[in-house]
Amino acid sequence: MHRQPATLVIFGALALRLTLISVIWPTTMASSDDFRFYASAATSFLKHGNFDSVLYLAPGWSVVLAFWRLVSGLSPLSLVLLQALLGTAIVAGVYMLGNMAFGERVGIGAAILAAVWPPLLIQQFAIGDGMLLYTLLLLFGFYFTVKSVNDSSWYVPMCAAAAFAAAALTDASGLYMPLIAAGWIFLLGVRSRNVPRALAKAALLVGCFAALLAPWAYRNYLENPAPRTLSSPFVEKRVEKDVMSRNLWAEVHGALAHHPEYVTLALRQFFVVPFNISLLDQYTHVRYADIALSITSGQERYPELSIQQVFIFSAKLLFTLLHLLVIGCAFAALFMRPTRRIALLWLLAVGYVFVAAVAVGVLTPDFAGISPLNSFLFPLMPLAFICAAPVAIRVWHVIRHEYA
Repeated sequence: MHRQPATLVIFGALALRLTLISVIWPTTMASSDDFRFYASAATSFLKHGNFDSVLYLAPGWSVVLAFWRLVSGLSPLSLVLLQALLGTAIVAGVYMLGNMAFGERVGIGAAILAAVWPPLLIQQFAIGDGMLLYTLLLLFGFYFTVKSVNDSSWYVPMCAAAAFAAAALTDASGLYMPLIAAGWIFLLGVRSRNVPRALAKAALLVGCFAALLAPWAYRNYLENPAPRTLSSPFVEKRVEKDVMSRNLWAEVHGALAHHPEYVTLALRQFFVVPFNISLLDQYTHVRYADIALSITSGQERYPELSIQQVFIFSAKLLFTLLHLLVIGCAFAALFMRPTRRIALLWLLAVGYVFVAAVAVGVLTPDFAGISPLNSFLFPLMPLAFICAAPVAIRVWHVIRHEYA
């Protein structure tokens, strides 16, 4: 019976998403640029049992599309319904991790936040984009990672490895996330003075992860025996340079030495502008990101706006304030004893994706105009909800006590 509130939140999240589809659809939001490759690979997988020989993109989204094509086809509306189901599954995953880490109340609070979070709702209309699938898989990777700390079963780190492997085979940015999870397990083992067991679990996680990626690595090696990049044997070939190359890091260091403002710009773009909020820019000629970044840099640039544009901009500003509040609470969780461990995991993951975002960004000719750096942060927001919920609940109780 005590599960009833969580069930209501999860089904409420699904109902909200279906309601949005019925109200907003048809939408003009376009599919991702790579969708045609994923769809082609899904068709090849169904017809021939393998992917196109040209597919060096991560295959995870194509596998899901192949299954979904059998269920309901790949029409735009069908894809939006698939995204709605993935978004609902994320809400359920947030509850599961929050409940396991901090109890029922925090789990429900974090799930409610995930259920109504505007960027998550908007993302379901990004037709053909595998971001929600990647976010879901990464979330369950974190779930089993946290569970492995207090669970003596050895299958739990293996489940974490399976989730992380599926995530990495959906988006290449997850390739090194198991190292973050393993490092977190090891740090907790050092703190609890149980280093051998923590080290064994961390090694098991990383080893299983590598083993699960090996078949795809071997497949790509057969397709291209002399790959130009480190990422192509594992996940994809879109990265133009070897991520472990000395030349790459020399180029990154040189770019940052000549343009140190890149880091400041990345921080503002990373944390100030919520991911995919730019999808609303199609309804106005004013780009919210431009105004937000100009305000935070001290510049005064306020274009004239119509009533409709003011409404849209106000909605975006509200989304941003909520985004900053959640990020702030997640960081504050580092200073609360009950939430410190989970907040450390989130901080390590954020640090990794931020470094990856900057490294990608500085090698792009138009740094400010690249695919939003905050797209790296979006998959970690469910974990941020779980870190932020206990802080928000505690602040709320303090406020109630003060004004009671």
